[in-house]
Amino acid sequence: MSDLLANMKGYLTSIIKNSSYQIWASIDSANFNVIFSSSSCSSLTYTTPTSLHNDSDSFQKHTAYEEFEEIYLSFPNRYAFVVRIFAKHDWTPPQIKQLSATFSPYMLQKKLERHEHILNVLMKSIKEISLLQDSDYLLTRILENALSVISVADMGVLWMFDSSTQFLLPRAWSGGQTMKFKT
Repeated sequence: MSDLLANMKGYLTSIIKNSSYQIWASIDSANFNVIFSSSSCSSLTYTTPTSLHNDSDSFQKHTAYEEFEEIYLSFPNRYAFVVRIFAKHDWTPPQIKQLSATFSPYMLQKKLERHEHILNVLMKSIKEISLLQDSDYLLTRILENALSVISVADMGVLWMFDSSTQFLLPRAWSGGQTMKFKT
């Protein structure tokens, strides 16, 4: 992974020379996080970029602001990068296209890691199903495992209807508190 990031940084440095820059990444349309900040701008704080993903397989946008410029690069499956450069540079379309191509292997590696994590959680769940006898605990573990692979969820509840009380009761939950509702 560090070789892929080094390739991205190497290409940027060859184009913008000694200018300071940051690389931001967003996976599954989650918030942007800084994945690299050049040493000369590591102490700078600016607002987080906003997502501009438009559900196309490739989207590129160059925006110049007063203090910096940003290049938005989005990829399939809601992956996006922002390169924030603290200098002005006249980007040509081939340079932006090459920049996007330089980021593709990093994005693919992240997708591979995500799929590997999901597969490991799935295998763990299958093992637990075959070993656990307590159905309530088993259902809770299944919900916990499901939440660990759903990046935008932080709580899960399995509701069951209790005909004697006419209530929906949580049979299993993860990431929150127990509740009950009357139908």
